Amino acid sequence: MIRPVGIAEKFVLFIAACLVGGCGVMPSVQSVASAEPQEGAPVIGVINNPNPDSYCSFQPIDGGIVFDQPETWNFLFLDDFDTENGVMLIDGEMRDLVGISRTGDPASQQVWKLATSDGQYSVEIVMNLDQDGPDTPYQEAWEYKGTITVRNAAGSTVVGHSGWCGV
Repeated sequence: MIRPVGIAEKFVLFIAACLVGGCGVMPSVQSVASAEPQEGAPVIGVINNPNPDSYCSFQPIDGGIVFDQPETWNFLFLDDFDTENGVMLIDGEMRDLVGISRTGDPASQQVWKLATSDGQYSVEIVMNLDQDGPDTPYQEAWEYKGTITVRNAAGSTVVGHSGWCGV
């Protein structure tokens, strides 16, 4: 029987394949965090994934993706295509995030709120449109810049992001 594969299973399969194939999740870093991190606040890492199955993906503000250089495909957040859920590397672990709400207008600014199912972390993604629209009438992609805030009981961490939603 064929059953849908969830985002957690996709990442387990991805990590297992990478361990065999030589790619993998980059170490947790906080190089993009703004201000001095609070003690105990979440550490936001990057996910190296040259083939994300996401509609929306956000990278560190200073991270440029080069098409033919897979090592540059580093993301702070990847959504689970066709859902309001996503995944982030937080405190050194891949965390599944459940969408709580999305407000705003995709043509200007949006705010997404997500959380881990255990409630240990909450995430707020602020997305400001960074262009007038798709480059061509045939392209369905929007570029955004903004911030990602991750909170836990000890504090919060804010990072800048850039990225896109679309195909």
